[in-house]
Formats: sequence, structure tokens, C-alpha cells
Amino acid sequence: MTPELQLALKRHTQWFGSYKASGELKKIQVWLIVNGGQIEFLTPGNSYKVKRARRNPRVTCYVGSEDGPAISGTAQIISDRSEVARVYRSYWKTHPLPMAIVIGLRLWIEILLNKRVVVRVQPDEPNPLAGLLEQSAAGEKAGKNQGDDLRKQLHTFMDILKVLRGYSSAEGLPGIELTPQAVANGSVR
Repeated sequence: MTPELQLALKRHTQWFGSYKASGELKKIQVWLIVNGGQIEFLTPGNSYKVKRARRNPRVTCYVGSEDGPAISGTAQIISDRSEVARVYRSYWKTHPLPMAIVIGLRLWIEILLNKRVVVRVQPDEPNPLAGLLEQSAAGEKAGKNQGDDLRKQLHTFMDILKVLRGYSSAEGLPGIELTPQAVANGSVR
């Protein structure tokens, strides 16, 4: 791995390049995590980048900046909830402030509604990310109860909602019961 790529990866961002039907490369800035030598990120399942990657899985990731180190590869769209939740938890480690203040609650609700997917990019060989495990999971204790983490995050979200929006609860979200009791007993819908 080049020093330039190492530095770019520390930013945990990329410009994801997918191809329009016309062949034009369209770059969109997204966060990233590296897991098992692959680049992963969350995005809405109905986004144009997902539609383009389904039509043509050849993509290019520009790591760190719009003209950063380019990694070409093949995209795979993954809707498995456990994979989506894993990347979501990684975002909390790499982007804690934006997740706590702005994005975390919205992502969490969209995950509950099955509206988010993981885009996983397998870099072409020779893979410059080969051997890299999930960077954000370094040092995480094996067997940690992830349900407890999500419950704590939910309580934090609800507190933020109360302060910033004057809500007394998270009621009013269509079709979702987000009370602490519902989460604690596993009945979140």
C-alpha cells in the first residue's frame, strides 16, 4: 500500500464512481470502511448509484478526495440486515460526531425500514487493500453485545430529539415504535 493511500484511508471518505448508461463516470462522495480488503458503504437501496452499479458493477473509488488514489473494482449490492447493521456500527466508530448529531437516527430508522443497503467493492488484483481488516473494529472486544449498543444509541437519539426538536418521545414516525421499552423487549417494528 502506498503512503498516499494510507493517508487517504484515514479520512474514511471516498468519491464513489459508477457509470451512467451513456458511459459517463458519475462521482458521489460517501463514507467508507475497509473490511477484509474490500471497500464498503451504506446508501439508500433506490439511489442512482445502486441502480448504476446493478446495471454495470465496474466502479472506481477515489479514496480520501475527488482526485485521490483510485481503486477500480467490482461492486456488489448487499441487503442483508446484519451486514447493513455492521457497517452502521462502523460508521459510529469512524464518524461519531456526525452520527450523533445529524445522521445516526435517520440511518437507523431507514435500516429498520429496510431502505439501506451496503455497497461492497472488491478491488481488482493486485488488491492494494489486501489483508486490511475492518479498520473501525480494531480493538473491539469479541462477543460484545451489539443489541445493548443499539439500545444505548436509541436512548441517545431520543435525548437528542427531545432537546433539538422539542419532542417528548419518538412517536409519530410512521409504522415504527421507537420507545425504549419496545427496544428493550425486542418488539421494535
